[in-house]
Amino acid sequence: DSNNGKVTALKEGKSIITLSSGSLTKDVEVEVVHLVPSSLELDGPNQVYTGKDIQLNGIVKDQFGQIISGTNIEWSSSDESIAKVSTLGVVQGISEGKVKITAKSGKAKATKEIEVKKYTKKYIEFTYVRDDKNYDGWNIWTWQTGVNDGQQNFTQIKDGKAISKFEIAPDVTQVGFVLRKGTGWDEKDPYESDRYIKIDPSMNVTKVTVKSGVGEFFQVPAIKNAEIQEGNINFKYRDEALY
Repeated sequence: DSNNGKVTALKEGKSIITLSSGSLTKDVEVEVVHLVPSSLELDGPNQVYTGKDIQLNGIVKDQFGQIISGTNIEWSSSDESIAKVSTLGVVQGISEGKVKITAKSGKAKATKEIEVKKYTKKYIEFTYVRDDKNYDGWNIWTWQTGVNDGQQNFTQIKDGKAISKFEIAPDVTQVGFVLRKGTGWDEKDPYESDRYIKIDPSMNVTKVTVKSGVGEFFQVPAIKNAEIQEGNINFKYRDEALY
C-alpha cells in the first residue's frame, strides 16, 4: 500500500520496495519466504491419573522464532496401554507407568514424559459442633475440592455432632470452606471468614472437627513414615474407621 507502507506478500521471491519523500528516495530489498515450522514446545501437566484426562498444548514457531497459529500437529504415544493421546493433544491415563507423548509439525518435533498414577479416591470427613445441637439447614460451602465444589450436606448426626463426608481429588493440597445455613448467604457460622483444610498426600481420609464460632479447628494428624531409633524400627498405624 503506497499510502501507509504496508507490504503484502504474494509469492516467494525478492522485490525492491522504493520509499520516497520529496527528492529523497530509498530502496529496500524485501524477501518473501514460506514460513515453516522450525521448533515445537509442549506445555502442560507432567502427570495424569488413570481414567482422567489432561490437555497438552503444542507451541509451534517458524524459522524466525515467531509463533505459528493454526498449524497442524500430529500426536502419538510411546505406549497406548499406559496413556493415549487424541488428535487435539488430550492425554488419557490408562494404567500406571511412564509414557512419552510426541508432537510433530513438519520437521519440528517435541517429546514430553508423562507419569500415569493410579486414581485413589480421597475424602474429607467434616464434623461440625454446635452448642445448641441444632443442625437444621446447615451445610458446608466448599471450593478447590477438585471434584464437586459447592454445597456439601451433613448426612449424619451422631453424639450431638453433624458429619459430612465428601470426595476430593488425589492431588489436592488444600480445600476451602465456609459454614452457612440454607442455600443463601443470609446466615453463616459466627466465624464467617474463609478457612482452608490442608491435605496431607499420604492420607486417604482427612478428618476435621469444627466448632461453631471458633476459628481454629482440630485436624487428625497424618501418620509419619517408619522411624529408626537405637536399632529399632517403629511403625505407626491408624484405623481410619476408628480415628
